[in-house]
Amino acid sequence: MSEQKKYNTIEESINDLLNGENQKNARDWVIFLRANEFALVWNPKDKQLRIDYKDRIVSCSYVDVGGADIIINFCTLDFDDGRPVSDDLKEFTLSHVVVCPQGCDAHAICEKSQKSIKIFGQEYENICISPLQIINPDAKDFEYAKKMILMVKQKRNDRLPQ
Repeated sequence: MSEQKKYNTIEESINDLLNGENQKNARDWVIFLRANEFALVWNPKDKQLRIDYKDRIVSCSYVDVGGADIIINFCTLDFDDGRPVSDDLKEFTLSHVVVCPQGCDAHAICEKSQKSIKIFGQEYENICISPLQIINPDAKDFEYAKKMILMVKQKRNDRLPQ
């Protein structure tokens, strides 16, 4: 059994594991996050990138490049604060709501599910702890992901003392 390669940085992982559009989009995502003052906390064991803002986790948003996939999870409820949002962003976001992958049904709640959440006015029950998940986003999907994470950043800025 071969040992899994350890990547010391997100860039090493992106360069080695991804190719084509996934590689370009992942590089652009990392550049965007840094340019917008997000701290990137790389976990080489799990090949996951936690995104922090002002020493706080932006919930548990991360990019997973553990193979040929890029997965962006938003583990946040910060998408329903009453601010106006475009119909296309709302539609995109709601199309990426995740039912708990543990196989929870409507009557079971595992340790990774939330009882009830609201995203852009839409109510959900027993949704995964990562209620929003974007798998292998293309360039357009990344543009929506950027808008989404900037919304979280703005909301956090509004709550943090100046």
